[in-house]
Amino acid sequence: MAASPDAGSQGLTIPVGAKYALLCLRTGADLSSLPDFLDLGSGFFCSRGLPLELPDHWSEWLGSIKVERLGDSNLVLAVVQPSENPRVLDKANDQLCRALRRFYIALVIASPFFEHSEATVLTGGRTEDQLNVRELFEYERIRRPGGCSPHAISVRTLRAADAVLGGIVRLETAKQFDRTLRLTRAFMSGKRSIDVAEALHQYVRCLEGLILPRTGDTKKQFKHRTQVFIGPHSKETVALLFDIRSFVEHLHHPLDAMDCGRCYESYVSLYRCARQAEALARYCLERLLSTPELRDHFQSDEAIAAFWKLPMHEQQKLWGSTLDIGAVLDEFDEDSVKKQWGAVANTVCAT
Repeated sequence: MAASPDAGSQGLTIPVGAKYALLCLRTGADLSSLPDFLDLGSGFFCSRGLPLELPDHWSEWLGSIKVERLGDSNLVLAVVQPSENPRVLDKANDQLCRALRRFYIALVIASPFFEHSEATVLTGGRTEDQLNVRELFEYERIRRPGGCSPHAISVRTLRAADAVLGGIVRLETAKQFDRTLRLTRAFMSGKRSIDVAEALHQYVRCLEGLILPRTGDTKKQFKHRTQVFIGPHSKETVALLFDIRSFVEHLHHPLDAMDCGRCYESYVSLYRCARQAEALARYCLERLLSTPELRDHFQSDEAIAAFWKLPMHEQQKLWGSTLDIGAVLDEFDEDSVKKQWGAVANTVCAT
């Protein structure tokens, strides 16, 4: 996809005889650098707010509260294509919704600490008479750890999402990449989790899927192999991420993984670690999915095992630049976490 030269100059037009799928969501991300409307090419569009006027009869079909929520959306993704049967809900609508979901996942991966509340998908078609809705469903809320603010979404973010989208399409259409699909699902599960410790658990599982550790040697290999992603000076950080993951995995209290146990400092450390785990998992997924020559090294367990048998300097050359995992905490907002601690301290310390 590439932004149209006249991006922002018009709204979304769904012509007679076309089908569509719309994803309408409300996000706290800064959208100020995006044009009001953007033609991304290949039938995809992005809009700050609903890009078309809803027909009056939609209030009757969907209910006034739902229509009001749609009107409150501040980020809308859309895909449109011609159809011979715009009146009926069929495989073409299914394909549009799948295409839209792929781009949505790509955007979540390409946008640091992305979050949204309401998210509604509508699909249907336009006939000579009217614009119809044939199906409506919701996406689960996407969350971010306390202490984090979502980064701005810009045209550059959408281009990064487009590069990730190419990898997702490759994963879903090839007969390989089963592991990469699973770790992508683990990342999305973390983004949806209301529990910060469970979210961290899923992000570390995502990373484990990349490093393919031997059973019984997981922590040691996790510390060693993640050097390819973050360099050699953060072993203590990744060791703590792994320890918290293990405590959650075995149903222990996550704060017990910290030196001082169930105290304020451990609570803040948990949120710091969650921020780092999400950033590292997101960075790895974005790099892997948007880099075809690297992706080929992760297309099967055999290919992944071969990658990790290479000398580290060759692994690092193939992987490329590393993430500064310490710098991920530069914008950490401890005050917001402190407010949460005030509400949960008695419960945490008593359990």
